[in-house]
Amino acid sequence: MCPAILLVVVTIAASYVSEAAVKGSNVAVMASLCPTLRLGDGELTFEPQIHTQAAQTDKLFKLNMSLADALWRSTFITTNAAGKAEAKTKPEQGIPAEWQANWAKWAEAAVEMSEKNKEDQVRKEFGLQEASANQLEMIRQTVAAYAQIAEDEQLQATPVAGPELQDDSKLKESVLTALYGEGKVPTGNLASSTIANAAGQGYATACNDGVGADGGKTLAHVVACVCGTVNTQSTEEPCVLDGTTSVAWAATNPPTQATWKQIRAACPAIQAKAITATRIRQAIETALATVTAIGTDAYIGNFKTACDGDSTAACIKLGANVQTGDDPAKRLPWVEQLIGVAKQLEQFAEANKQGANLQAKIAHLEALTMAVTKRAQFLTPPPTSHKSHEGPPPNRQGKDNQRTQAEEEECNKKEKEPECTANPKCKWNSEAKELNKRCSLSEKAKKEAEKEETQTGCGRHGTDKTACENDKTGDKQNCAWRKGKDNEPDQEKEM
Repeated sequence: MCPAILLVVVTIAASYVSEAAVKGSNVAVMASLCPTLRLGDGELTFEPQIHTQAAQTDKLFKLNMSLADALWRSTFITTNAAGKAEAKTKPEQGIPAEWQANWAKWAEAAVEMSEKNKEDQVRKEFGLQEASANQLEMIRQTVAAYAQIAEDEQLQATPVAGPELQDDSKLKESVLTALYGEGKVPTGNLASSTIANAAGQGYATACNDGVGADGGKTLAHVVACVCGTVNTQSTEEPCVLDGTTSVAWAATNPPTQATWKQIRAACPAIQAKAITATRIRQAIETALATVTAIGTDAYIGNFKTACDGDSTAACIKLGANVQTGDDPAKRLPWVEQLIGVAKQLEQFAEANKQGANLQAKIAHLEALTMAVTKRAQFLTPPPTSHKSHEGPPPNRQGKDNQRTQAEEEECNKKEKEPECTANPKCKWNSEAKELNKRCSLSEKAKKEAEKEETQTGCGRHGTDKTACENDKTGDKQNCAWRKGKDNEPDQEKEM
């Protein structure tokens, strides 16, 4: 061979060896894998955090119960051996379907309302301390409607669809398992049985044809193949430009702890920041951009003829038949694991959004209720309009007296103190001589009845004789002036 030809052959051969060397060949690949690898650095925290506190409807529910008929509330209360009020057991039959569903909640509230001063406390919170019994009755149905809407909103709240929500410890375990094959950052030498698909695998087996259908089990598996070398190559670093420090695998295992630390120098850990769904998805998208296809197979890392970690290329063969539509990402189990964490965090966000919406609705209903209750003390009933009929119009005061008497009789029926005090209109006097008078109508209840009388019927005219005598419906006289009061002499009967 002539010298000129020999020179050309030597030059070409030297050029081929230079191109085939793995030093610095995967710097860009590591830069794309790095954001995902950094998910496992530092103390792992997640955003958003799930807000577990449920929207509360208690305030509206308790107010509604405080305005409910006291006799109806007493249906849900019994007295235990110690003489203390407690919830009555729900009957097995004979009650409406609505009662079946709400009995326990109603009974609990009824017991609470039977506690001393509890009813007054609840009403005071809504500015009802000055409202009369009649005024409370006028707003009762409105309050009940708002309370029912709040309860319906809570019952109709749709749980977020998806897998059961996990706590941070489970999410942390999932992230680290995707990266390292176990729920913690390795503190010793990497093991092929943990980060790769089987025990006792060196570079050639774990990164080339031995990968098989299982693919790159963990991200550490992929990085060790892309940035490491076969055990006989100790002077080249695929992920460091002009790097000469050994990043070689062991003969039958991935790189040792010290060698892995050198590999990680190409992707240094940074200050930990919260893991979010967006961060995970962006990191995975960047990592998957490193997947290339040569012939029918998919690879990560610069590939020439084989992933030998030496003179040819440092890479991992995924083996997916891309020409038939086989998705290479399916050969990377860690991708699906991390996407699962992202989905969990997206569920957190949706659950928090729904919870905030429900809380806002209930807060709005509470505000509407407060607007109603604050105006209650100024309410007056509309003027009574009587149709033309024979005889005088109804005697409102007489009806009020009858009602007061009925309430007094109802209190008198209570033979035990807890049953008596369960009705806020009753009071207990253990020293009363007559047994059936130990439970009687309280002075407060009597005053409320008197106050109501002054606001309704003919009593609203007070001492205005002219207004009283002019209260008519057509030609019919609604009211008449009187000098005394009921059961007193020298009185003119009020109509």
